[in-house]
Amino acid sequence: MKRYSKGDFLAALTNCKPLTDAENRLLDMAYGNETGITAPQVAEALGYRHFVAANSLVGRLGKKLAEQLSNISISDRAFQGWHILFEGQKSPTRGFVWHLRPELRLALENVEFPELSHVSTATDETKNEQTLPEEVTELYEGAKKQIFINAYERNRNARQACIEHYGFICKSCEFNFEKTYGIIGKNYIQVHHIKPISAI
Repeated sequence: MKRYSKGDFLAALTNCKPLTDAENRLLDMAYGNETGITAPQVAEALGYRHFVAANSLVGRLGKKLAEQLSNISISDRAFQGWHILFEGQKSPTRGFVWHLRPELRLALENVEFPELSHVSTATDETKNEQTLPEEVTELYEGAKKQIFINAYERNRNARQACIEHYGFICKSCEFNFEKTYGIIGKNYIQVHHIKPISAI
């Protein structure tokens, strides 16, 4: 595949059809992860049931940008949209890993996408200041970045039922808060699972 420049990608991003929320989130995720991303990671982050949907998203976005880049025949059966966005290789531990093309990464730094947290971190005040290099004494950090995690919530009713059934002495380790801590530990127990919630 031809190597496209930052300018080529900048023009393609500027002139292509508007990006969907999922496409913006994909670019944001790829931009924010220098170790690369995988289809299962993208699927999980975007709430897809299967990584095939993530592969499809990458292909569609690649095709959308390819339509703006020269010398690409997207009607060719051999065309794969992911090649436009990423360089990739198989990892023995992670499966196939996509790395955002360096030129596309540079282009993303110069495009105003309100949905992407990485694009512009400067405020209007700092944009208008004229500062000489020798006057710069501090660095600014704290750009907002959206991340996705799994949190396993406890069920209050299940906790209460457990206390009513087993009482305030742990059945796993026989720890008694009142005996150890006195009055402050009365009617207190840290209900826990023998099998971790994440494994249920």
